[in-house]
Amino acid sequence: MKSGFAKIMRLKERDEFRDRVLDERLHTILPGIMKENDIEMWVTIGREYNEDPVIHTFFLLLSTAQEG
Repeated sequence: MKSGFAKIMRLKERDEFRDRVLDERLHTILPGIMKENDIEMWVTIGREYNEDPVIHTFFLLLSTAQEG
């Protein structure tokens, strides 16, 4: 059925898609950028009740990897 509209993904599909994209970026794009800019370590600081939004993404990605 081709209607010209984009498919709206279910929440689970959207989460899986986002995780795949993030995983690809973390393993292909980020290492190259860090190497080009002579960065050896990326530190993300999370303070209680004032976390960087990136931390939630990494925790989610790590917990998903440990479950799988």
